[in-house]
Amino acid sequence: SSETFKGNVAKDVLAALSLPATSLLDPTILRLATAVDRMLRLISRYSKVNSLRGLPVDLYGTGWKEAFPDHEGFTFCGQVAHPEVVNVLGRYKATLNFDPGFEDGLHDRVLSALAQGTHVITNENRFLSEIPSAAEGIHTFPYAAVDIREAAENALLRARGEDLELDSKDLILRHGWIERFYELTKRINEIEPTSAN
Repeated sequence: SSETFKGNVAKDVLAALSLPATSLLDPTILRLATAVDRMLRLISRYSKVNSLRGLPVDLYGTGWKEAFPDHEGFTFCGQVAHPEVVNVLGRYKATLNFDPGFEDGLHDRVLSALAQGTHVITNENRFLSEIPSAAEGIHTFPYAAVDIREAAENALLRARGEDLELDSKDLILRHGWIERFYELTKRINEIEPTSAN
């Protein structure tokens, strides 16, 4: 149930089966946790997208057309190569992001969208509090939510009424992967100074 699995599915599967964390080293358990994670993410994404029936939504990626062949308002755009994601995000006033269950961190497409001036509808996440300068462009829903229509409609209303003007260079430099990697290596060096070399 969505009450049991809140994001870190591997950890949640181990807890549900009363198994120690070292069980993930077992290839069978790892395959089970991966399969459960994939299934739950698909169910979650499909139910969220289904709640957007009637809204104008462009869906990128594979499988959407087969899952929602009769939805009015949905346009199926196929896959986009990763280097093109930034250009695609810049065409929209608002974008919907499904994170793969990160508890404290976001997919880089969230920062890329915000840097383009695009509002982002995404699941709640502890990391969001670290980027208060982007708060006006972030519209959240609970990770376990099935119906995200209200969050989407609110984001669309705000996106139509105002241009999102953020310091994109600062946003990417302060919160992107390079800065996160720097923070990680700095902390490792503080814990074990000789292991950082």
